[in-house]
Amino acid sequence: MKKLLPLLLLGGAAVALSSGKKKKKKTPDDLDLEEEIIIKEALKDSEKRESKTEVKRQQTILKELSDFYGESEWDPGKVDGKKGPNTIQAIKGFQKASGITSDGIWGDKTERRAQELLEQMTERGGGSIGNRITYPDDLGNSVSQIVRGLKTAGVYDTTATSRSKAKADMLKEVKVQLDGVDTPVSQLPESPEKKVITEIIYKAVDNAL
Repeated sequence: MKKLLPLLLLGGAAVALSSGKKKKKKTPDDLDLEEEIIIKEALKDSEKRESKTEVKRQQTILKELSDFYGESEWDPGKVDGKKGPNTIQAIKGFQKASGITSDGIWGDKTERRAQELLEQMTERGGGSIGNRITYPDDLGNSVSQIVRGLKTAGVYDTTATSRSKAKADMLKEVKVQLDGVDTPVSQLPESPEKKVITEIIYKAVDNAL
C-alpha cells in the first residue's frame, strides 16, 4: 500500500510516469500535415491584409525573378491574385534562398530583397515591366458594364464578329496605370501582367455578350 500512495497523490502525472512510453517520433506525414496547417494559417493572415492587386504584383515579381534566375521554386504558377498554396510556397522558396524567415508572408524584408534582384535583373537586360502596372480589382466588372451599355445602344451584338470587335475596342479604350500614367492596355509592353489584364477584359466581354 505504501508503494501505491505516491501514485495516488500524483494522480494523472503518475500514469505518464508509470506507463514507460516514449514520445512518439513524428513521421514524414505528420510533418507534411504540420506544414500544411502553417501554410493555411499564413494564407488566412495574408488574405486579410493584401488586396488581389497586391497579390498579383507579388506573383508577377516572383515569376519574373524565377524566369530570369532559373529558380523554379520561386514560380507561383498562375498570376491570378489568389494567394493559394503555390504562391505561398513560392514566397517561402524565395525567402529561404534570400536568408529571410521562411513564413510565406510578403513583408518588408522580402519586398526589399525582391526589389534588389529586380534592379540587378534590369541592369543585366532582363525582366519585364509587369510589376510597374496597376489596375483596379473591379476591372472586369467595369468592362462588362461598358460593353453591356454599348450592346443596349446597338454598338455590339452577340455574333462572333461583334464579340471580337468588342475585345479589340476594349484593349484600346481601357486604360491602366503604368508608372502612374494612364495607358491603354493595347499600348502596354509585353509582360505577364499585360496577359493577365487582357484575359480579364476578354472574359468580361464574353460575359457581357
